[in-house]
Amino acid sequence: MLRDDHFLRREYGRTLIPVMFSVLAGTINTLIDSAFVAQRIGNDALAAVNMCGPLYQVICTLGSLLAGGASILSSREAGRDEMEKSRGYYHTALLLGSAFGAAATAAGLWLCGPVSALLSQGSGLTGYVYDYCFATFAGLIPVVIAYIPLYYLQLEGKGKEIMIMMGIVIGVDFVLDAVFLYGLDLGMGGAAAASVLSMAASCVYGFFMLQREHSAYRFDARLLGIRGWREIIKYGSPVAVGNFLDALRLFLLNSLILRALGAEGAAVWAVLNSLSELSLCISSGVPQAAGPMIAVFHSVRENSGIRILMRLQMRAGLALTSAYVLALLLFSRGIQALFALPKPVFLPLLCLGISLFFELICSVWSSFFNSTDQIMLSNILVGMKRFLFPLAAAFVLSVSGELLWAFLPVSGMLSVVGGAAAVAVPAFDSRRTDHPLSGILLLDDYLEREGLVLDFSIAPSEQNICEASERIRDFCIGNHMDPKGMNRISMAIEELLMVMKEANPEMKSVDLRVFALEEATGIRIRCAGERYDPFERRRAGKMAEENEETELFFLGVSMLQNLAQEISHSYTLGMNTLYMSFLRNGKKENYGLDENDGGALADRRMRAGRADQ
Repeated sequence: MLRDDHFLRREYGRTLIPVMFSVLAGTINTLIDSAFVAQRIGNDALAAVNMCGPLYQVICTLGSLLAGGASILSSREAGRDEMEKSRGYYHTALLLGSAFGAAATAAGLWLCGPVSALLSQGSGLTGYVYDYCFATFAGLIPVVIAYIPLYYLQLEGKGKEIMIMMGIVIGVDFVLDAVFLYGLDLGMGGAAAASVLSMAASCVYGFFMLQREHSAYRFDARLLGIRGWREIIKYGSPVAVGNFLDALRLFLLNSLILRALGAEGAAVWAVLNSLSELSLCISSGVPQAAGPMIAVFHSVRENSGIRILMRLQMRAGLALTSAYVLALLLFSRGIQALFALPKPVFLPLLCLGISLFFELICSVWSSFFNSTDQIMLSNILVGMKRFLFPLAAAFVLSVSGELLWAFLPVSGMLSVVGGAAAVAVPAFDSRRTDHPLSGILLLDDYLEREGLVLDFSIAPSEQNICEASERIRDFCIGNHMDPKGMNRISMAIEELLMVMKEANPEMKSVDLRVFALEEATGIRIRCAGERYDPFERRRAGKMAEENEETELFFLGVSMLQNLAQEISHSYTLGMNTLYMSFLRNGKKENYGLDENDGGALADRRMRAGRADQ
């Protein structure tokens, strides 16, 4: 029995598609606006939409800073079964997002003229840019706080609701663009208003779903405040820094490309940037789907699960990126016609396609470091990928004419090389310590090297459970545990897996971790399905109300609760996590058990189950 990826592959796959759609919240609006504006108004208006891109990314910076940081912290607290703290971060993000959004709206409407002149760089496109910016500023609040329900619906495992949110964004924006541009002839302001209103409609639906009866993040005015705002900003900084640097990079590249290739080149760049933004559903969605799970695993040093998630990300990301790049190249003529471009765009699309593979690697890497408390390293990777190398490469190639587009793959390659160099420094330094770190992910594998933990996966059948119990006994012997301690661990596995399998007959795979530390021993069980805590009946004092058959079935659970030093259950990201620890050398009431009663109890219950069948 080894740790396999069956359980995590299923959970990651269940989350991936909804999260990919959630990343499209802003980029799909820009793409739809660009197509409608190009067809209705012309290439100048299309270039103006791209010039407004930095403004939209600055707005997204604020939203992702709050929602991204709060969701990481909430997932960690939920993994520790500290739901009150988890909900507190949610309410802090909601309060700050609403307040900052209102302040930014007022400032933006007042400064719309100077901002438009700056974005358009004093060109003849200033009027188009002003109309688009004014409507965007007017509806800024829902754009900022829309990230909050997206991130928290993911924590609740509500993939269908995320898909519906994105359906609202796409559908409402498409319909309103058609009405505002063709029906009412509102021009650039109408295109921006369509984007803002579609986000507002999606935001309303998302918060409504979080208000449902069994939601862990229902609104509670008593929890509103700014507690934990520093931690939220810290953990949200990599995403926010990335968005801010994207905005600054886009502003500088717009100027450089306009001067090097003229208005025609600026229009091509607008299309490339829109398609690059669309690809974020892969390069950002793939790591974002795994981020909360990695944060939970890292908090308990479960490195085997982290490595499985990293492999799953790379497999899914490379497959999806390859399909997207192939589609771009095959439909290059259609893209040219859709955006009314005068020249073929196969070469620029090829350069963009190659760069997307490097983008994926860097995004997965930086997101991983963000989820594992290495914030500075994550920000360094983001800075190289989003700002330093793209601008440096574009500046050097700006005199090469059409070959300027090669700056995209060149900057991506340099970012991967630079990231490897940045990671190599702490990895090399750690070799002089008792806890050397792995070369790529900087994980501390001390527990695995010393044989203090055992990770494996099983299909929870009676035979597999018995085999798992025997393997755990060998692990306990190897760690010099006394017979009573060994019996507790073995009995806990047998009893809990049987009870959980009974409650969820469709359960296909369970991930197990057994640990034997100096001060304590214990187990951690992870499985999918509906929320189920086998100890909840005892906590609520309901066992006296159960019939004799049920009392027999839960007798082992009752005994384990009296034996354990600590028990906790959490349900987050659609996963049940049950944790139980025992004092290694301390004394605890044994509830009348001797060292052979655990196996006898399991046998008795199994016989009772077979008799019922």
